[in-house]
Amino acid sequence: KIGMKKAILAALIVTSLLYGCSQKEPEPQKNIETILDVQEFCGISEAQLIEKMGEPESREEWNYEVGNLYSPIISCFYNNNRFEFMLNNDQVQRISIHADSYNHTDGEPFTFESKDDILLMFGIAPENIKYAKKVDTNSALRYRDFGNIKSFWVPMYEDNSFDEVKVDFSDLFQ
Repeated sequence: KIGMKKAILAALIVTSLLYGCSQKEPEPQKNIETILDVQEFCGISEAQLIEKMGEPESREEWNYEVGNLYSPIISCFYNNNRFEFMLNNDQVQRISIHADSYNHTDGEPFTFESKDDILLMFGIAPENIKYAKKVDTNSALRYRDFGNIKSFWVPMYEDNSFDEVKVDFSDLFQ
């Protein structure tokens, strides 16, 4: 009898272990289109930008002014002004990304189901912002200081849509 009880107990333990180690059903992956993986552009040079994106459609040189301080900026525009890369000292410091609705009243905005979707649209996994400083006013959203990003900012959103994102890799534009 003791041998049978041990066999049943052993079978129960093995079954429990196997069941406990079995694969969980993976959660369905959201199919969120990446508009631009912004992290690829942190601090790259203008030559590297051109290597990744091609020649810009237009290029402007201007000065960013704060008080008496001037910072020379080169803006490179791509995809009908959807992407503006701002370089200082030959490094991408900021990317501004615009939906079609930004420049055209009949254009489509970027849309999302959950705010985590916004991050995924720009190549940022939500787990990467775990320790970021987050400010959500229910009309604007900003994450600060995570990974190589100083600020990921949606200046305005409503009804699960927005038309602009600014990503800063330094404190220059803060």
